[in-house]
Amino acid sequence: MLMHLLLLLLLLLLLLLQARVTQIVVGLGTYTGALMVDHLTGSRDTPDVVRVRAQQLRELLTSLGPSFIKAGQVLANRPDIVREDYMNELCILQVRGAGAGAGRKEGVFKDRA
Repeated sequence: MLMHLLLLLLLLLLLLLQARVTQIVVGLGTYTGALMVDHLTGSRDTPDVVRVRAQQLRELLTSLGPSFIKAGQVLANRPDIVREDYMNELCILQVRGAGAGAGRKEGVFKDRA
């Protein structure tokens, strides 16, 4: 009986992991596909497209969670590998990321006090 329960828990864990991996792969794949279409159509360097893609990248990283937000924050400080348009958009993660985390922590401490 215990063995069946452990196998069921393992299966549940694998399903949850698979869902997370799928979320990440689909999100990054969709974004990469959009970049490839921009490249093939010759519109990748137009200001409007760059602004939209930078915003989409920020929103994607935000939707994927704290680890991806942290990666975006790091990239926002790397002018040697990220163009300025994208850096400006990713800098929003530094402002919003710090504010969101602090607010949640305050709420937790206030509830327990």
